[in-house]
Amino acid sequence: MIFDTRCLACHSIGAGPKVGPDLLGVTERRNEKWITSWLHSPETMLAHDDTAKALLERFKLPMPNQNLTDADIGRLLKYFRWAGKNPPPAGTDTTSARPTP
Repeated sequence: MIFDTRCLACHSIGAGPKVGPDLLGVTERRNEKWITSWLHSPETMLAHDDTAKALLERFKLPMPNQNLTDADIGRLLKYFRWAGKNPPPAGTDTTSARPTP
């Protein structure tokens, strides 16, 4: 639900880049500390982190701070790890691919 309400407008999981990068495999590309820092305060990361600056250069729009709690970020990390191990088949509507509770 957090992904659908906070991330889906700008990101996909397995359907390619949108306004922001495709997040399929994000937990393999970035470590948990980086992702947590990014989700907690993208504006701080954009001021100090070269990877964040490169993402801004590529996608041209800064990610807005979603005001996520630590629990929200933990749930997103869990979802990103699950999605990385369960990629949707090509052409699948990724909004319907969800782990079972």
